[in-house]
Amino acid sequence: MKMTLKEVNRHYTELSGLGSLVLPSKLSYALACNLEKLQREAERIENERRKLCEQYADKDKDGEPVMVDSVINGMKTQEYRMSDENRKAFTEEYEALLDTETEICIRMVKREEVERCEQAERYSIPSVRQLMALSFMLEE
Repeated sequence: MKMTLKEVNRHYTELSGLGSLVLPSKLSYALACNLEKLQREAERIENERRKLCEQYADKDKDGEPVMVDSVINGMKTQEYRMSDENRKAFTEEYEALLDTETEICIRMVKREEVERCEQAERYSIPSVRQLMALSFMLEE
């Protein structure tokens, strides 16, 4: 299946939240396989993002990227310090990377496997949001 790297990140993030569901075995297996493939690609994307950050970050006297303390969503973290000009260039290049298409062999599963969740109490019933996350890997 062709998708952009932005879609890879989105699908990986959304599917990662479904690991606690008890699903029919075919659906669970397809979910696990797809998560594994998407995770590998998401890790590659993150490695490229980190390289870009290091490339555009301000450098110290030894030529190393400068890190600064920051708070994101209430969590303390560190981020690369960049000039406004470099941050703009980084953002443009990273967005171009995320627009890149890739081919990922997604394991498809029949929609009936999701419907089986409502037929047995042992299965979790996916929410609307969870069904939306699964939708790209469902076939009629």
